[in-house]
Amino acid sequence: MVYSQEFNAVSGSEAQKRAQQDFEDLQNEVAGRDVGRIERFLNGESNHPNSEKARRKEREAEMSRFMALMSDPVYAKLYEDWGKKLNETRQFLDEAREQLAKFRASIEAERLDIDARAARLPDGTLVYRGDDDRAYNRDGTLSENPDAQHIQWRESHARLSENLRNDDRAGRADRLEQKLDHADIAVGESAERRADTSNPKTSPEGIENELDGLGEIVDDISGEISGLENETSREATAEIKAVTPPLSLPELK
Repeated sequence: MVYSQEFNAVSGSEAQKRAQQDFEDLQNEVAGRDVGRIERFLNGESNHPNSEKARRKEREAEMSRFMALMSDPVYAKLYEDWGKKLNETRQFLDEAREQLAKFRASIEAERLDIDARAARLPDGTLVYRGDDDRAYNRDGTLSENPDAQHIQWRESHARLSENLRNDDRAGRADRLEQKLDHADIAVGESAERRADTSNPKTSPEGIENELDGLGEIVDDISGEISGLENETSREATAEIKAVTPPLSLPELK
């Protein structure tokens, strides 16, 4: 149906006017003339044909700002240091996980040894010798089994203190693993911020904060590893003392 200009003028219907405009636009497009009809029918700014141009221009402007920053030797050095620190921190975390695996293996081996030396009650329950020579459960509570408090302890029987120390080491290992998980996330987020050149964190002050944050991660996890190493060393020293007979000195005549 074709609407005449006279009909539209008389009717005043906006819908009819739009229909007439669409018809005229279609005729012009068939004739090869661009009337911008497509832009009027697209919904939302993201669908606008000019929106990609705007986004491209914005990206180009961001890159220009970043390149201007990189032309400053001080900033360029900071940005390079950030990348190096990220790589060093990732490597440190990988090595820390290897160390954690060794701790886990040591803790499990110690657990098996302790349980192998524990006293076993008639019902199969394991009990451990307390400093007061009474029998205790794995969790440190006094055994209520009627047979438990009549054990004739041998020196080789596992002690409750050994059990508790090993449990403490296992808890430290769990804490280290949690910190490593959180550190992996933090390092990943820092790397994303470095890649996003439009992020305010890429300012000189922001980079210095990033470097400080990565350093704190390394220091914190190093402290956890040192604590586990020291505890392992104390365990090894205690074992050596337990199996080494006292030194007999010759009598002087």
